Amino acid sequence: MITWKDTTSYSQRKRKDTEPRSWTAVINKADIMVHRHIHYGSDMWLLSSRYLDLDKIELKSKDINEAKNESLDKLKSILEHNINEMEAIIEQIK
Repeated sequence: MITWKDTTSYSQRKRKDTEPRSWTAVINKADIMVHRHIHYGSDMWLLSSRYLDLDKIELKSKDINEAKNESLDKLKSILEHNINEMEAIIEQIK
C-alpha cells in the first residue's frame, strides 16, 4: 500500500481554506510527487521525482485520486523502459 502525504506549502492563514496542491509518496528511496504548477493550467496535475530525475510530466487526469494512480502507472512504464535499456547495455558489454 502506497501512502500519499499532503506536501503543499501553506501560509499559516490559508491552511484551512486551501485544497492540497501537492501530494508525495516515497517508495524505497524514490519520491513521487503529484502536484500543480503556476505555469500550467489550474486543473493540470503533474508528476515529478527528484530521485528519478523526472520534472513536471503532465498527467491527463483532473481528479487527484485518478492522477495519483496515473502517476504510478506512468512511473512503472518509465522504470520498465529504463530497465530494458540497461539490460541492453549489459548485453552489449558481455
